[in-house]
Amino acid sequence: EKYLQSCDGKISDQSIVLAYSNADVASYNKRIREEFFPDSPKVANGDKVMFIRNNYNHEFVISNGDFGFINRVFGETEQRTILLKNKNEETNEVEEIKVPLEFRDVELEFRDFEGEARLFKTKVLENLLYNKSVDLSSDENKALYVDFCMRNNRIKPGSLEFKETLKSDPYFNALRIKFGYAITTHKAQGSE
Repeated sequence: EKYLQSCDGKISDQSIVLAYSNADVASYNKRIREEFFPDSPKVANGDKVMFIRNNYNHEFVISNGDFGFINRVFGETEQRTILLKNKNEETNEVEEIKVPLEFRDVELEFRDFEGEARLFKTKVLENLLYNKSVDLSSDENKALYVDFCMRNNRIKPGSLEFKETLKSDPYFNALRIKFGYAITTHKAQGSE
């Protein structure tokens, strides 16, 4: 209630909830989104987000801790399931793990270091938006790389072409974002 009062019931870049843990942040973000988007549990036009990792794949720098807004969501979630093989340390047997990856095309808006509004289309990794984790799991990171290698299996790993293609791949470099209505006090210390 206090959050909604502080922003007059509208999505604002001036109001934010500070919470102790990532689990609390996820709960607050979910509850606040239920007020603003009662019929949309998925990311929607107008959603406030926070970038959780630096990204240099645009003509400007997106910094960890920057806030932005989803201007437009395009289409449905693009889902892929990547099969990883991991050795079980206890049994020494190789186990197969299915790791889902979810991507969404969006148009984002944020202000750069100079305060200039930037509007751009990009892919975001939806896996992070709806969970309580602060970043991707080790398996999700591996799955991103395996997915890239499978899609680019004609390129020799370690080559200059491989490195340049990896650096510009829209899936491997999909923006990592979380909803930005609530953040941890730890994260708040690093943002403006």
